[in-house]
Amino acid sequence: PVRLSDFGINIGERSLLENVQLEFPAGKLSVIVGASGSGKSSLLKVLAGLIDDDSALQVIGSVNTELNGQPGHVGLVFQSFALFDEFSPIDNVK
Repeated sequence: PVRLSDFGINIGERSLLENVQLEFPAGKLSVIVGASGSGKSSLLKVLAGLIDDDSALQVIGSVNTELNGQPGHVGLVFQSFALFDEFSPIDNVK
């Protein structure tokens, strides 16, 4: 499972998510729905490990993706077919 504890995301002075307590069951499909600008994509990027230390996002709290003591994997599909500029074409589809 993926567990979020006291989780939050800030961009500068703006808080996208605050004090989130959430668990996504392992092996299950989960859907995240919300208004534009509410932090959905930012949350998914954090869960998938796509946010680096140079990002403007400030992550608060903890994210646990372990399953039976082993690091878990998070997959995501974005709504549009956007590619990440910092990745090669092959890395974009891995």
